[in-house]
Amino acid sequence: MGGVVCGASRAASSIICCQLLSRKRTSWEWQWRAIGSALNVLNPALRAEARVVMSFPAEEAILDSVTLAAASAQRRVESMTCDPHDGVRATWRAGPVDHLPAPEDTLRIILQERGEPTHALVLRAGLLVALGQTAALAEIAQQSQGEQTPLAVLRGQIDRAWSAASLREIEPHRWC
Repeated sequence: MGGVVCGASRAASSIICCQLLSRKRTSWEWQWRAIGSALNVLNPALRAEARVVMSFPAEEAILDSVTLAAASAQRRVESMTCDPHDGVRATWRAGPVDHLPAPEDTLRIILQERGEPTHALVLRAGLLVALGQTAALAEIAQQSQGEQTPLAVLRGQIDRAWSAASLREIEPHRWC
């Protein structure tokens, strides 16, 4: 059928595909749940020592969604490399998470370790790694949809971490 959706014409299929793939119309709430479900289906087939590795564009919405999805599939962040221009490469593994909360000054610690002004996406990735090594992300992912969606709760937690760190933007997207 070569790309035709449910008997629709090729033109209608193209419109449907464009709507599904459009970044402006993407429902990241749906995306993280779909990715998490796919990872959960894979869990029984993976060996205990197996790693899940993903590469994706360095964008806030994608970074938050993929990280939340992995946490919902009981995956612990092992490493994450973020380059604002080249994207993100993340590795997750099954295993216990720390039950201690991520340090409140995680962003400040990341800046001190790097010793240089850092791009906002790199800081965000570092914060998500810290949260993903604790039970925080998994707890957020397991929340039922109440007043706020899990993705909104995660973003609120990220915003609070930025506020608590009292960082200074020295040029667009560069913080110290």
